[in-house]
Amino acid sequence: MGYVCLQVIAGEFGKRYGPKWFLVGSMIMNSAACMMIPFMASKFDYGGVIACRVVQGLFQGFFFPSVHNILGKWAPPSERATLGNIVFTGVAFGTIFAILITGTISASWAGWPAAFYFFGSLGLGWCIVWILLGANTPSDHKSISAEEKFYIESSLQDDLHKKVPKTPWKEILTSMPVWAIVVANFGQNWGYATLLTEISNYLNKVCNQDISQNSLLSAAPYTALFLLGLAFGPIADWLVAKKYLSPANTRKLMNTI
Repeated sequence: MGYVCLQVIAGEFGKRYGPKWFLVGSMIMNSAACMMIPFMASKFDYGGVIACRVVQGLFQGFFFPSVHNILGKWAPPSERATLGNIVFTGVAFGTIFAILITGTISASWAGWPAAFYFFGSLGLGWCIVWILLGANTPSDHKSISAEEKFYIESSLQDDLHKKVPKTPWKEILTSMPVWAIVVANFGQNWGYATLLTEISNYLNKVCNQDISQNSLLSAAPYTALFLLGLAFGPIADWLVAKKYLSPANTRKLMNTI
């Protein structure tokens, strides 16, 4: 619920004030809540875990809108599908990494709480790197070369000078294509979340796979997602560059696949 509530607001805030620090704040709060889960579970049982997850959801609501904002200001149109796929296949890569590592950590002497401390620490480490290297726009970046800055900014001139119309909320909410996208995304995310949360239990309780041994099987679907995601980004850019398909039809094709 927390994740759903702040999506639209987060996107608007990132557009107005720049997404860099929203990304930092989102990741810090997510990492802190992750590291608090073992303590909250020991003190407040499942209610404490739910509270931490709600906090994570609220602040994750700022993450992906900010990522989209960053891509809009850094990714040239001719490379946007490729760069976007590299970024968003990070979700699958992170899932693979987490599944492979979590089982090992949980089965070790440190126990399952160490997994939450480990991933929370990784998130805080990412924040330090992002603060030092990240920037809202190419013109804000301290170490970008003049050639790269010119290339990116010149490729985005049309986007920068477009007049942004008032958001037609009524038309959006009554549009059948919009609702078709909502239904498609709902189904995709439902399947993703169900598989992510239940596959280890299924392999352990139904297939009798030990938690430290079922990691490879659990990671298999996300490995396929990661590899295919990397492959289809360049294909999408190629289809648009060669004018075989329009950007809109390319996106429809990829969503159908």
